[in-house]
Amino acid sequence: MKLKTLALPILSTLFAVNSLACKEKKLQGHYDTDKISVVEKSIEKISKSCGGESNVLVFLDLDNTLLAMEKPLGSDQWFTWQSKLLKSDDKNPESKFKVSKDFYTLLNITEELFLNGGMRPVEDKTVGFVKKLQESGHKVVILTSRGGNNMKATLRELNKNSLDFSKSSLGKGSKEFFLPFGKDSKKKQRKVMFTKGVFMTAGQHKGEMTQVLMKKYKYKSPCIVHVDDHARHTTRVQETYKNLKTRAFTFRYGAEDNLVKKFHSGSKAEVHNEWTKFQKGFQAKNNTKLGIQAI
Repeated sequence: MKLKTLALPILSTLFAVNSLACKEKKLQGHYDTDKISVVEKSIEKISKSCGGESNVLVFLDLDNTLLAMEKPLGSDQWFTWQSKLLKSDDKNPESKFKVSKDFYTLLNITEELFLNGGMRPVEDKTVGFVKKLQESGHKVVILTSRGGNNMKATLRELNKNSLDFSKSSLGKGSKEFFLPFGKDSKKKQRKVMFTKGVFMTAGQHKGEMTQVLMKKYKYKSPCIVHVDDHARHTTRVQETYKNLKTRAFTFRYGAEDNLVKKFHSGSKAEVHNEWTKFQKGFQAKNNTKLGIQAI
């Protein structure tokens, strides 16, 4: 009788442990949602599965994930559109709307648009979501495709929207550029910048960039979370961690999808008029040309 009595709590404990293990196995690695509240609740479950908030490093994209441009001009979708126009020929009916003849000039134009434009939170709950992550003990950093030349405008808009990633960062960082793979690497690379919790990756592979940052600050995390509006970035993060010990959880976040689709399918005449006004004002103020000149 005593043996049976002792066996009951042991079996109960084993059942509880096995049940927890089953739940963790069912925890999916990739999510697709258009609500930040879903991301928040999912990260809570992920944190429990990974042994606590301190074991989860969160990477958040910036454009169309945390913040979005207040106007179409200079937005992520505008930049994507202009990048595609550079690769198209004059047969494209929208080729007349090209603002530059090369990618380098497009980057310079975008930098000026960032400096002179404003940003808004993607959702009303966005700022609260970030602060809750930080207050609960997560390490949280921004992982953006923007280049380091845009750091000034980026930090200004984050501050304007009451977002500060310096306290949840891996380290203080620096406003100095650095080569992600080192000066001796033969791998193609562009200079990046990391400061105040904001990692400007200059359009490079985001999966690799997460590892670059952790290696630079000698930081090891059992789990990482990556939230981004572009599927190609979440896919690359998943591929990077596929055979590694660190567990990767990704979110393809589409709260801005409708506005993005509306921009791409609609007329570009209005946004081009906005560009023309900006171009004329910039050139008059700075006495220098910017982009393709209007005839």
